[in-house]
Amino acid sequence: MLTNAIIFVSFDGTGVPDWVRLMPKGTFRPASASDRRGPFVLSDLAGVIAATEPGLPLLVDEDHVSLQPGVAAPARGWIVELQARDDGLYGRVEWTETGRALVAERAYRGFSPVFTAGKGGVVEKVLSLSLTNSPALPELNMFHSERNHTVEMTVALRQALGLPDTADDAAILARVTETVAAMGSHTTGLTGLASAAGIASTGGSGAMFVALRERLAGNGDVATLTAQVRSLETALGTMRQGVAQAAAGRFVDDQIKAGKPINALREHYIKRHIVDAASVETELNALASINAGGMTGRGEGGGGEIALTAVDREVIERMMVDPKAYQAEVARQAGLRQAAGGAR
Repeated sequence: MLTNAIIFVSFDGTGVPDWVRLMPKGTFRPASASDRRGPFVLSDLAGVIAATEPGLPLLVDEDHVSLQPGVAAPARGWIVELQARDDGLYGRVEWTETGRALVAERAYRGFSPVFTAGKGGVVEKVLSLSLTNSPALPELNMFHSERNHTVEMTVALRQALGLPDTADDAAILARVTETVAAMGSHTTGLTGLASAAGIASTGGSGAMFVALRERLAGNGDVATLTAQVRSLETALGTMRQGVAQAAAGRFVDDQIKAGKPINALREHYIKRHIVDAASVETELNALASINAGGMTGRGEGGGGEIALTAVDREVIERMMVDPKAYQAEVARQAGLRQAAGGAR
């Protein structure tokens, strides 16, 4: 909380003092009984000095004109050093010629500090000092109210935006900008939804949702259209499945006719082809045919069995089939071809 012109310290003695007491130690109240601010407490003098020193030198002006926006505020002095004493906080002032003259001539009876105070009115930091004859001027009170309002608004903004107490003005502005952008995107989305649904986009999101709910609840065509779309999607899926299955069956049967020993695995390859046609076609196209060269290279082995060629052994190894069963299948197909040839 920023506070100004709430205490009045008069000049003692004669001459122009280099060290002036900025505020008393302990608890103090506003100079005017009608001023309900405070009480304020100056207890941790070392802490106040540590918080204030980075801002040195501090301005000494007249009648707090530096706190009034747009008003020239020439310096009448500068506080260049702080000191903690038993009776309060002191500042060493380097006066300008005009400031020294004003004090020497007793143009002002005393001065009033500007400082910040935290919870419980505890003094935190000194900001400036002002020569004044009337620490309770109406314009000063008005300015104090405006500054307090600004500080309170900053605190309220931090809380509303979910920011920590340490967030500065830049962080607050960034969060506000982010929030406004999000609200703009939200509004754009709602407007598009309203347009698609054929409802008015005025009256805010609440009115739009009510109108949309009423439209959906009172429009039986929406439910009918939804059911029709789902039915069409189901029919399309069934059609695609049928086409894929027919294509898979044709390919696998063509492979069997080409002599690929996969007759016993026909359904297996059809199901795989439906899911991944490219993989199955690559695999079966690379598989050697038992019809390659007809009976060329095959003779009878022991016991009247057909002898296996290198191609046959490759097929057996790749397909991991029983050699006896394979030989029987080769003999069967050879017999079918011979029978077909005799019939012609």
